[in-house]
Amino acid sequence: KYGGAIENRYYLEIENSNMENNYAEYGGAIDNDASEISMKNTQFKNNTATISGGAIYNDCGKIEIADSNFTQNTATYGGAIRSDEGETTIENSNFTNNTAEYGGAIDNWGAATILKTQFINNHAETAGGAIYNEGDATLTNTKFTDNNATVGGAIETKSDMSISNSEFIGNGEDCIDVNSGAKITLNNVSSD
Repeated sequence: KYGGAIENRYYLEIENSNMENNYAEYGGAIDNDASEISMKNTQFKNNTATISGGAIYNDCGKIEIADSNFTQNTATYGGAIRSDEGETTIENSNFTNNTAEYGGAIDNWGAATILKTQFINNHAETAGGAIYNEGDATLTNTKFTDNNATVGGAIETKSDMSISNSEFIGNGEDCIDVNSGAKITLNNVSSD
């Protein structure tokens, strides 16, 4: 049910690893239960969660991800990552061809900081082709290319979000959808 490969309840370091073809309800590869994970140079491919977090489900925990790739992961909420009330930091990583109902790559309900990361060809059936946000998200030096969804081709946000030094290409006319009551701050952002 939780974490197709790993269910973490303490502290975990992952480095130079591959996680492929894992399956669970929450966290196709990893379930992080109010714990901490530090991850570098890890590849997640073809992992599936029937409910949340195709690769990783972060439940009230803290996750730091660097130099990693998330490819062809699938879930209902957060094709690659779903974070519930936790902290997620992602740097210098790639999210490609992930799919979900909400948040093709990431479904964030916590605090997310995303730096120097690319989102390519992720898909959400309903909202947030790359990112669906109901938490607090800060994106810096990110690039969104050819992501799509019914609402918010790249991003759907229902909470405050800050985006700086970032580029959006080919994500459709409804590239960033901001829900009423949410505030989005853009600084040096380009879009086609």
